[in-house]
Amino acid sequence: MKSKTIHKLSGMLCIAAIIAAAAVATAEDLGSEFVSTQGTHFIWRDAPFYYAGTNCYYLGYFSADPVRRASIDDLLDLYVQRGMKVIRVWAFNDGGWNIDGYTNEWAYQQTPTSIYNETALQGLDYCVAEAAKRDIKILLAFTNQWDDYGGMNWYVDASPTAFSHDDFYIDPTCKDWYKARMEFIVNRRNTFNDVLYKNDPTIFAWELANEPWCTSDPRCQYGTFRAWVSEMSTYLRGLDPNHMITIGVVGFYNRDHAGEWPAGHTWLYDGYAGTDFISDHQLPNIDFCTVHLYPDHWNMADKIPAITQFLQHHIDDCTSVIHKPLIMEEFGKREPNREAVLETWMQTVYASAVGGGAAAGWNYWMIEAEGSGHDDTFSLLPSDPSDAPALNLLTAEAVKMNALTAPPQDINADGIVDILDLLRVRNNLNRTPGSDGYIRADCNRDGRINILDLINVRNALRLTWP
Repeated sequence: MKSKTIHKLSGMLCIAAIIAAAAVATAEDLGSEFVSTQGTHFIWRDAPFYYAGTNCYYLGYFSADPVRRASIDDLLDLYVQRGMKVIRVWAFNDGGWNIDGYTNEWAYQQTPTSIYNETALQGLDYCVAEAAKRDIKILLAFTNQWDDYGGMNWYVDASPTAFSHDDFYIDPTCKDWYKARMEFIVNRRNTFNDVLYKNDPTIFAWELANEPWCTSDPRCQYGTFRAWVSEMSTYLRGLDPNHMITIGVVGFYNRDHAGEWPAGHTWLYDGYAGTDFISDHQLPNIDFCTVHLYPDHWNMADKIPAITQFLQHHIDDCTSVIHKPLIMEEFGKREPNREAVLETWMQTVYASAVGGGAAAGWNYWMIEAEGSGHDDTFSLLPSDPSDAPALNLLTAEAVKMNALTAPPQDINADGIVDILDLLRVRNNLNRTPGSDGYIRADCNRDGRINILDLINVRNALRLTWP
């Protein structure tokens, strides 16, 4: 009896010693908690990362109103249930046109001279902090091509030296104000969790603008848009080396594919928008590519094969030419045949991901908050029975897409949880945070490697994925 007690006590002391000896990771050590890129793949926690998500641009805006925060909490919980891992949100609201009934009460910035509304910014803080609690990542855009919530014309209208929309890209005053905006947001300390935005892995990436283009420079003959992207992405990289940067474009080309398109729709390829999907994304400080699909907006609702071909061209170019990941960042379809079309596009992305191609995620436009008042006919409302088939489809496709990301217990990310993963954890028990292999060995993500990680892996032995 005495020997058994001593043996049991010795075992407990051994476990305690392991736990005590395991180093605690600081924020600076958690570099792999940020999503990054490696070739055509996103990398998170030292392994390829794939995701399904949605857009909900007003999350931060509505969160500025304490009365609405309960509905935002419910919506984020719904996203967890539906497998939405990355949510795209506006990091701007400049008091421009909106349909929400608020005036500038909730505007982020009251004037272009960097006078900010703290109450409104705390709404964005709340959105990011609550997403972090649910292991959701947030993709934040800095401004808008369109006038909703301010956008580029808000800068132009305020500048004494800018006169038209595309002056936003070349006017020194507009550019200085935009840089000041980026710097302010990136260096902001979240009032709900005390984390600087630039140090917060909850933020998936920064986006320069929503759907920017420059029609005053057709065929990109002056390189106006590319010069702006280069300048702003370089400046942003200097402010924040932790997060990825993307442009946020629809995906318009500047190349000769007119013969492949139905009459009247060559503008998606011919450089009309002043953007060049390939060369713009080849800039060194742009980490991944985006494409948006709206056949109804483009008067192509009866030409779905052409739209699917447009998507496939982007996947092929990102895989073979640009060598960076691609996300289907916005996509929507009205009835009829909504579910069939959405399924085709999501399966196209999934097929690329499974086959090692560049497609790595998608964000539907959009799953709405109840009572938001923002149903734009593409929106899905959980309480609307007519939206249930599409919502269930997104959920099923999200399960497939998310499953391509290695589970945390697969320390080696080789497709199976086995003895090798147990050994990897054991070998990291006393290592310094940030050393090779440490991040994935901490499969509980509690900042330390200890017996709990061994137990977690042991309980998942023989688990295979996807």
